[in-house]
Amino acid sequence: EPLAFAADLKMDKMILEEFISDSTNTENSDYQFNLPKSISLNTNLELGMFSFRKFVAHEVKGLMLLENQELSFHNLVMNTCDGSAYLNGSVNTGNSKKILYKCTSKFKNINAEKAFTQFENFGQDVLLQKHVKGTISLNTFLLAESDKQLNIFENKIYTETQLNIEKGELIYFEPLVELQDFLKEEFKLNFNLSHLIFETLENNIEIKNGVITIPEMAIRSSDINLDISGKHTFKQDIDYLLKI
Repeated sequence: EPLAFAADLKMDKMILEEFISDSTNTENSDYQFNLPKSISLNTNLELGMFSFRKFVAHEVKGLMLLENQELSFHNLVMNTCDGSAYLNGSVNTGNSKKILYKCTSKFKNINAEKAFTQFENFGQDVLLQKHVKGTISLNTFLLAESDKQLNIFENKIYTETQLNIEKGELIYFEPLVELQDFLKEEFKLNFNLSHLIFETLENNIEIKNGVITIPEMAIRSSDINLDISGKHTFKQDIDYLLKI
């Protein structure tokens, strides 16, 4: 019979690396991340600051439950990247070989540069922190798996994201720079695509089986009206359709 606890948990700060050994980064590590089988927990969580790797959040509050090696969060709120976030989700370590993640989240008025930095470019290396500015709001559903050393399986990530970017900028984004050079060389057209400034951009983005799919979206700036859609993988294979 597991030990059961119900309590309020208040901490000034939690740095997750202090609880999870860095030995996960070594090939010969015996480290296995598991939640205890013998403890059942129901607690109201309050953290002044929480960090994991580059991610930092403040004023974290919500309900946390631990049962059968599954840690779940309900109505979790926090301030991060100059905006706010609301999450419901779970981490399940019951499987002997992998960890399962499930999360629905809502982010409001997030600083794009800080978000791309703290979330390590969201696991891809095509659209990077240096390419984007603006204020992001998004709703996201996430399913993911990792090994016991917390290495995410890229082909097991599934997300659906409703994305809104206001006062945005795309700066030296490679597909657009290549298009700019092509139009200039082949058609003598001088469009400035290396630094686009736009008021609002909205789209629904899906990640499935290691492929990021971006349906057609309109980018309207003072220099050009551009429609862009495409797919790329975590391995940088790119397939974009651009309409001017």
